[in-house]
Amino acid sequence: MREISRRSNVSTASLYRWYQGKEDIVVAVFARESRRMVERLMTAVAEEDAVEEQLLTWTLMVARQAREQPIIKRLLKVEPESILEHMTTKGASFLQLGASFGVMFLNRLKAEGRIGDVDAEVVSEMLIRLVHSLFLTPQSNLPLEHEAELRRRALPIFRRLLDVPPAPQPSKDVL
Repeated sequence: MREISRRSNVSTASLYRWYQGKEDIVVAVFARESRRMVERLMTAVAEEDAVEEQLLTWTLMVARQAREQPIIKRLLKVEPESILEHMTTKGASFLQLGASFGVMFLNRLKAEGRIGDVDAEVVSEMLIRLVHSLFLTPQSNLPLEHEAELRRRALPIFRRLLDVPPAPQPSKDVL
């Protein structure tokens, strides 16, 4: 706490008024960075027209953030116990928050007729657990660094998961 106090130019007493200890600060920083990531995700997803593209973009961005976000990478390196505990054994609230957002999103899409009659709670939980897994273990056999290839391979799976009709194929007029 003294090091944080010194670097932030805030008295140690003031820090202890806001936070009980270093772990609370680590969790607060992680939560702040998570909120920032969600804001970036919402902006990127809004640029996609197709529903399955929106959810795929969201999934891929989280996977990329898990690999590249400097503050989260540093927290996982310096304070892994604090972060990992709040993302695993104490992580239900993070999963529930993400799943709740997913349920609202999917129910809106169902009401608009953009996806089939999927069980929004089941699909949302499956997607949030996929994202959670990619976040906790960013190393993968999937081609995460090659986004175009991953999109090509994952898009049919997302279409089936969301009960979205296949995209129309360009016509091949034969003369």
